[in-house]
Amino acid sequence: MERCLACFKYLILLCLSTLLVACGGGGSSDASPSPESPPESPSYNFNDVADYLAVNSYSTSEALLQLGLVAENAVVSNQNVVDSSEQDCSNGGFSKITLVDKDGDGVISSGDSLSIAYNGCYVTLLDDTAQGTLSVNIVSFDKSTSSANLQVDASKLEVSDDAIVVNGIMNFSFANSDVGTSSSLSSEKSISVYFSGSLADEINNLSVKRTVNYGTAVYNMSASGSINDHLVNLSYKFNQDKPWSGYLAEYPVDGKMTITAQDGNTISISTDTYAALGHVRESWGGQDYITQWSDYSEGVLWSLKFGSDPEPKSYSASNLRFVGYVNSTDLSAFDTNGLLKMVFSRPIKQIDNVDNYSLYSNSGGHAVVVPATVSANGAVVTIAPNQPLHAGYIFRAPTFGVEGSNSGYIAVNSFDITVTDAVSAVMSLQSGVFRPGDTPKLSAARSSSKKGGTLHYLWQDVSGSGVVFSNSDKADTSFTVPQSTVSDIAIRLTVSNDIGQSASVENTIHYLDPSSTQLIANLSDPDDPAGGGEFAKFISGLNGNIVFSYFRSDKLSIQSLGSPFFQFYITAPDVKKIKLGQTYRVSTLYPDTSSNSTTFKLIYNQLPCSLDGSGSGEFTVYQMDFDGSGMPSKFAANFIQRCAADGESASYGVIRVNSDYPLNP
Repeated sequence: MERCLACFKYLILLCLSTLLVACGGGGSSDASPSPESPPESPSYNFNDVADYLAVNSYSTSEALLQLGLVAENAVVSNQNVVDSSEQDCSNGGFSKITLVDKDGDGVISSGDSLSIAYNGCYVTLLDDTAQGTLSVNIVSFDKSTSSANLQVDASKLEVSDDAIVVNGIMNFSFANSDVGTSSSLSSEKSISVYFSGSLADEINNLSVKRTVNYGTAVYNMSASGSINDHLVNLSYKFNQDKPWSGYLAEYPVDGKMTITAQDGNTISISTDTYAALGHVRESWGGQDYITQWSDYSEGVLWSLKFGSDPEPKSYSASNLRFVGYVNSTDLSAFDTNGLLKMVFSRPIKQIDNVDNYSLYSNSGGHAVVVPATVSANGAVVTIAPNQPLHAGYIFRAPTFGVEGSNSGYIAVNSFDITVTDAVSAVMSLQSGVFRPGDTPKLSAARSSSKKGGTLHYLWQDVSGSGVVFSNSDKADTSFTVPQSTVSDIAIRLTVSNDIGQSASVENTIHYLDPSSTQLIANLSDPDDPAGGGEFAKFISGLNGNIVFSYFRSDKLSIQSLGSPFFQFYITAPDVKKIKLGQTYRVSTLYPDTSSNSTTFKLIYNQLPCSLDGSGSGEFTVYQMDFDGSGMPSKFAANFIQRCAADGESASYGVIRVNSDYPLNP
């Protein structure tokens, strides 16, 4: 904003005050007036200041649009929760947002207002330092379509060391969707621009419109209005004959604006064949003059998200670059259900190295692999995880290549995605397996939220198995498996809070043949170190045999002789007989052998929990019969094991030896 207004105006003020058309010519700097109290400006000949009028017409439009973008960012970034605490700025200043919540719903909505207070804060969207308050009245806001109509008042905000102040109410609207973005700025009354306390411009009938098309990677921008310029005592209008247009992160390849003074003189600024060099053609008085786009624009014109885009390039038919993310995706606070949408500077024809593409994480001390689909639509490449990502984890997205419709090619290097932990959705299963007619129980009681009050729950059958939940919106629920179901059932849990933040988790409950009466089955969460994030089952006769390696009425161990390998240990407290149907809560995993301990441990394919005994869990023995010789004849138990005492991840399983006891009693 400073380059567009403050610096240019200040230099013009110095130059014009000494009657010099070109800065750096003769004259004495001692004759220059103080910026705080400039003398009354004389009138100037149109041709003497034509270049200044051209730049001021464009740059004023873009600079005011930047204020609208600041307001948009405040609304979108705080739509779920308004953080009213002071936020540090990159230059050492700070900012604070305050919500005037007129409807009392606790979130930004139509009719509310925001005040954004800055104290020496560098604001990326202004590319400058701000001091004071920007006020935003939210006329309407539709969160579902990410669109709003705002009234922006910057009269109490100073920008840059030259104290730029914009006095007047500006109407700003925006809409963001999967196909592109649009924004517009207008004023019903005059807008006054001050520099260091002195009136510089009065702007009327302002209209600025800008769009970005994700299908083509093309931007368009147009502006019109009139300026009463107090620095040169001239009034002039500017109008867009043809919108500025080009590819994202590149200088325009088309566009024309005409500036008309009161005396009828005109200037046209345009870009066409000079675009390859980033040039602008200025035409007046029968002559053409060439200047640079960098003299006109700070970059809002060609940016996807101003302040985070790469440096602009001159147009070339073979250009292809990664530009940014749709809807300001923040890779440091990614949603558990998020889709990563990457925007490129040309439509994408082909994506390479994405067969069997997966996101990887080691955040939980164990490798977690989440398969993902990578696809292209226009200039947008979407990475869609096939299941929700674990809250609080960091995932690595591997390298892939993209080829543009113009045959340009680039490699997208691997990068990290940090998943937000604002809400944690934790699904606890009863056993992880079922037979037709079973009634598995599910619980979300271990879910949590850092903010937002009451938690809300949604259970969904994402496999289309015809499941009907007993309480689809409660923390605890169950369902009866249809008798016709002979395939696995995928369940999704979504947990949300009162301020719109949410997280999801999916798990699969696995079908077991009713004829299997000797089995060990174990389902583990993706980041469970003992279960390896897998579902595994051992069925006697198919995989080998199940044997009791040690047994008595208060403790026993069972293992499979074959693959996969399981070992299962349980111990009742105080050397007492295990009570059937009693659920034993375990705070220390086997091998704690003190006489009053209740312990157990599952080992799957030599992947136990830590050998120091840390962890937690529970087990319930439903059946334990012995034959006449004292040998075990029938056994049925269910268990849950967590390798960390307070961990979210778990292994769920069942053991059945010569038993048809229900899997989900």
